[in-house]
Amino acid sequence: MDILAYILAALATLLIALSGFLYTHPSLRRQAIAVFFTSWLLYGGAICLLLMQKVRKEEAEAKPASQVEQSKLASSPEPFDVTIVTQLFHPARDMDGLYWLTSETRKTVSPVHIALIIRIVNNQPVRSMIESYSVEFLNNDEWVELVHMNPRVGRLISPNSRGEALLELNIMEEGLDYRLANRVIQPRETVRGWALFEIPPGYTVISPEPYRIHIRDTAGNELTKVVRTQTGSEFTQEAAIRSIGHADISGYALKYYSEVYPQQ
Repeated sequence: MDILAYILAALATLLIALSGFLYTHPSLRRQAIAVFFTSWLLYGGAICLLLMQKVRKEEAEAKPASQVEQSKLASSPEPFDVTIVTQLFHPARDMDGLYWLTSETRKTVSPVHIALIIRIVNNQPVRSMIESYSVEFLNNDEWVELVHMNPRVGRLISPNSRGEALLELNIMEEGLDYRLANRVIQPRETVRGWALFEIPPGYTVISPEPYRIHIRDTAGNELTKVVRTQTGSEFTQEAAIRSIGHADISGYALKYYSEVYPQQ
């Protein structure tokens, strides 16, 4: 394309010279003017070809950089990684549950149907604060959100059916909600803990897996991931929620958490 532009420019120069020669002859001045305009058309064509060549060269130089950026974006990790280390599962929506969670302000006791150890890793190069998380279960090809029970409203109690004394469990040290509250997670840092859930109203019995977890931080970064329990060596290290003494829940009403704290 460069060669063609130079040829057009050379022809235009020759035509300008020719038009000047013809213009010296009064009988050929009309032809001289036509040749002069033709030469400028050739100059214009040469300039257009050079500009097109410059634009194509710039695009060719910019394309590899753009491809590199796209490759970096494609290979960059999600803002978080999330796994379920352990699950405890009570399949029926009833008042028995795995544990009971009290509400100290409402004086109620609510059954916990599902307890999960959830592990969250901050994959971002910056610090992050988790704003919310939710867990869903699969019901006939439809994802249904479990009722998230915030253990910070009260105490976790171990129920029994043999008339033994109730035991209060140490959820404050082991609970995910406690560990995420007002906490900044450093880059590549891992946070894990127990999360408590109620089977939502309208579902009598559910299957335990898979789960779909959604996480959002205060900066608006989000992750939605389908996960299954990855029970391994961490089960023995983290699964136990330790007893910290006997519990007295005299005068507490037995109600579902979703009744005490209706979900928004």
